[in-house]
Amino acid sequence: MESAESSRGRYHISALAKGLACLQAFAAKVDGFSLSQISRHLNVNPATASRICRTLIDLGFLQRDEQKKYYLTPRVLTLGYSYLSSLPNSPYIQHSLVELFGRVGEPVSLGVLVGQDVVYLLRLPKNSLLPFDVRPGATLPAYCTALGKAILAFSPQDVVDAFVRSASFLPRANKTITSAEAFLAELNAIRSLGFACNDEELYPGSRAVAAPVFDRYGCAVAAISLPLPASRYSLDHIKEVVAPQAVKTARDISFLLQTADDPFHLGVRSRRILRSE
Repeated sequence: MESAESSRGRYHISALAKGLACLQAFAAKVDGFSLSQISRHLNVNPATASRICRTLIDLGFLQRDEQKKYYLTPRVLTLGYSYLSSLPNSPYIQHSLVELFGRVGEPVSLGVLVGQDVVYLLRLPKNSLLPFDVRPGATLPAYCTALGKAILAFSPQDVVDAFVRSASFLPRANKTITSAEAFLAELNAIRSLGFACNDEELYPGSRAVAAPVFDRYGCAVAAISLPLPASRYSLDHIKEVVAPQAVKTARDISFLLQTADDPFHLGVRSRRILRSE
């Protein structure tokens, strides 16, 4: 029987994949990893985990402290910031987010859909009453975030179908949408409104609003979102006051992306072109 690795094709380099998986594991681990933790996360023996870490140390991406815990080094920022700098009109996109932050006075994020998750690319935070915060590079399940729902509501049907087939719809809070039928109905409502809301679906006490960012073919490739404490923002206020601000900024950013086929390098250029013909 063909193994999972061989089924990926002869160009798949398993050692490289494990090294990248090791780096990705640190995204949600701010206090470092022990070698045994890395070994378990990668599902490899300690000797293999040690060689992977040693290689990443030699390349400057990891370092080990006196307690033998491994941490990322500043070198990893060269990868993330190179990506952000490659976005078309990146300074103007950031300026649009800063303007929205100034008008609303709440955290503003820009994110994209990658698989089943949203990945946050840019974030303007503030001290607030929210029970959580996210950093650039952080991921959250798309089905229970306003950002993810805003992107999916305006994505091609094949993208939505594939997402729903794979989504877990596990309850994250009392109001989490936990069925494909309810989720699809939610996407239909979002299309009518032009924006998405999150009503304590991810965390109790936290609401959010998000507006889709479109590419030149009219498909959502990103979204901007504002998390808002439920104690200070009713759903009616969010829809009537905050949402129009988010939609305006998303529209401005969409305009900035019109010259690019695949502005966020999501690998969808060929599909967009085929759909437009």
